[in-house]
Amino acid sequence: MKVFDASSLIHAWDNYPILQFPGLWNWIKIEAAERRIATPIVAFEEVEHKTPECGDWLKKNKLVMLPISNMISVHAVKIKKLLGIIGDSYHVNGVGENDIFIIATA
Repeated sequence: MKVFDASSLIHAWDNYPILQFPGLWNWIKIEAAERRIATPIVAFEEVEHKTPECGDWLKKNKLVMLPISNMISVHAVKIKKLLGIIGDSYHVNGVGENDIFIIATA
């Protein structure tokens, strides 16, 4: 299963409108229906917050939203340690906690 992050979904929504690129959105719709693509719930919440119309479209087209499981949390902690992130000391222009969970989910 392919996993999309928030940035790629928002970028697609903003730069490849459904009316101009129906093939792309039809592909996303089909892949979502067949459960071949998904997004972590934290990424979906980010999309929904920044681009509500895109969030509505994704929900309507049944994109799988993956919950953050214990195993994903364990992987996220390992990634944070590898990156040298202590506590909530994320760089303001770098990755944030949601990014770590998205990578751990993928």
